Amino acid sequence: MTTKPLTRKPPQTTEQETELVKEAVLLPVLLAMVQRDVNRLQEQSLKLSLPNVVVLQRMLEAVHEDLLLVKRKLKMSGIRIFSEVKDANGIRCGYLCRENRGTFTMSRSMVKAEVSILAGKYVGTRTVS
Repeated sequence: MTTKPLTRKPPQTTEQETELVKEAVLLPVLLAMVQRDVNRLQEQSLKLSLPNVVVLQRMLEAVHEDLLLVKRKLKMSGIRIFSEVKDANGIRCGYLCRENRGTFTMSRSMVKAEVSILAGKYVGTRTVS
């Protein structure tokens, strides 16, 4: 009688881990959008440009700090994003989490909505010294 060796499947990706992947994908989009707005404001010679630029630069710093934190959390959780495609249809990425391959897909309209919600969390809620 032969017995098969027991092989355990790694646990499925948790909701928190999926949320980390989502943040890792959306924060760079927000970072690029805010940086583009800063560049546009700096090109204009409006009197109110400077205060707006300062606020957006603080927002950039906060988003960048959070992106670094998310990347650290991904590494600690053993999650690796191995492919990412951004196109007119939205964002798709593949990731590996404890030997589980996963995909994260978000339509363009959902990306816009989620980035707007994410941006709202940074407006007026943080102070950077």
